Amino acid sequence: MTKQINFRPLIELGFSEELLKSLVFLLLPQIQQDLMVRMEDAFTEKEKRDLYKKGKKYKAGSEEQGKFLIKEYHQKTGQRLEDQALERLQAYLDMIRSVMEKSAQKLALVGEMSQADVVKLKKILDSGKFDQVNKFFDTYKQLEK
Repeated sequence: MTKQINFRPLIELGFSEELLKSLVFLLLPQIQQDLMVRMEDAFTEKEKRDLYKKGKKYKAGSEEQGKFLIKEYHQKTGQRLEDQALERLQAYLDMIRSVMEKSAQKLALVGEMSQADVVKLKKILDSGKFDQVNKFFDTYKQLEK
């Protein structure tokens, strides 16, 4: 059974269908790279040489060669590349959702800050010391309690 992507959390954050399509399109090269690394890591050097010999009958970069490699990968690992691609896409979308939610929480905190605290935050941001931004927010949340 093919896995499905859950877009609902991003839709609930306000992502439009068009934006989601663009996002998926932008993530595809990274997902392809991730899968190529997984395929490369799945085989020993000897197995790679054997695959190269067996695959010589296919034109380099052809659909037939791709199907051959996908089949060999599945036989070796028991995993379908299509499922792994969907898992990677879901993982990236979940990361984006997490970043968006954390950003929204931090923006809400900025809205609650005094003018003096906003000035302190701006100085940290202007200095380029981004590692200190999270420390500032953590300290601010603790003071707020």
